[in-house]
Order: sequence, then structure tokens, then C-alpha cells
Amino acid sequence: MARTSTKGCRRVIFSHLPCFYRMLGTASGLLSLVPSCLVECAPLPKRVQRNGARNMHRRRRRRKTCSARTDRQTRRFWTSQRLLIQQQARLGMREYDARQPACHYNLHIQPACGGLDYHNYHIRYLGIREDKHVWSVVDAPSGQEKSHRVYAFSKEHFIREVIDAASSLLVTDMTNDVGDPSLWANLCEHLALVLFDLYRYDLEKTSGGLLRKKPDQERRS
Repeated sequence: MARTSTKGCRRVIFSHLPCFYRMLGTASGLLSLVPSCLVECAPLPKRVQRNGARNMHRRRRRRKTCSARTDRQTRRFWTSQRLLIQQQARLGMREYDARQPACHYNLHIQPACGGLDYHNYHIRYLGIREDKHVWSVVDAPSGQEKSHRVYAFSKEHFIREVIDAASSLLVTDMTNDVGDPSLWANLCEHLALVLFDLYRYDLEKTSGGLLRKKPDQERRS
């Protein structure tokens, strides 16, 4: 077999290796500089808003966990024990509306799992009428009046005795409406404070009005 000589080829290759390494070195140097140039020279993205166009992104809305009225303005103090559908009682804070007298309390009897009220008692103190302390209690769940009770007691008795008698009668009527005797003990203490607070508010209001009238009468005289 004829043997081919590779000496000439080796000489040619070895003679061109220095140039090849130079080119490779310069190329690798350029390649190492390319990413840095691209990073430094690349412009930052800008949001361009056209006339009449809106941004596509939406703000995250906060979820409402519970009703503000239920959490802040009412407090639960009783849960039924002998009813087929478990109920609970919530007593609101002192409120004001367009009726007269404006000051009142709301007592809600509602399902323990939530829902519409079974009873919504609006408790007001009407003042002294015909020498008697008078409280009015209207049961109007969902705005529909179911009952209207009036409790009147002579003002000749001490106010503490009047409050105790009025609260015991009111609690008895509410317990009969709900149908669970366990409500009586828990409700009696709370309603006594409610009736007294309404009485005290009316007393302060009327006494403040009388004090304002006296200086005016003295100036006129």
C-alpha cells in the first residue's frame, strides 16, 4: 500500500496555530465583553399610557371579614340551650335615630349560625308621664312591628326599685317570646343596666336644658 506523508500537513497546521490562538483569544475577549455591554446599554422598560387608555392591572380589594355593626356595636351574652334551632342574643350600644326620643338600645335575637333576626327589640325611655316612669319596647325584626309594649311605674318609688321591677317584667315577656328559660338569668342583669342608662341620659338632657333656660330668664328679667 502506498503511504501518504503527513509531514507537509503537520507543518502547515503548526505554522497556522499561532494565528489561530490569536484569533481565538481576541474572539473570547470580545465575547466576554458582549454581555456587559448589553447589560449596561440595555434601556429600562417604561410604561407608556395612551390618551384614554387605562392600566390593565387591578388593585387587590380587601375582603370584609365581618360586619362592623356586629363586631363593634353589639356584644353577645347568651346562646340558647333548649331550642331546636340554636339562637343567640346580641345587645347593641346606645344608638340614635330620627324618632323621639332618639336615644335607644337594640336587642337582637338571631340564629347562632347567622341570618335574619327573630326578634329586634327597640328599647326607649319616654320620660315621666302622668307622674310615672315610662319605657317603650317595640319588637320590629326586619322593619316589621310584631309587638309594642309600654312599662309604666310610679315615680314615688326609688328609681332602683322601679328599674328592678321594669327589667323583671321586660325579661319575662322576652323569655316567653323566645321560649327558652335560660335567657332569663343572663338577660335580667343586662336589661337593668340598659333601662337605667336610658333614664340617666334623659335626666342629664332635661337637667341641662333647665340650666340653660335659667340664665336666659334672668337676663330677660
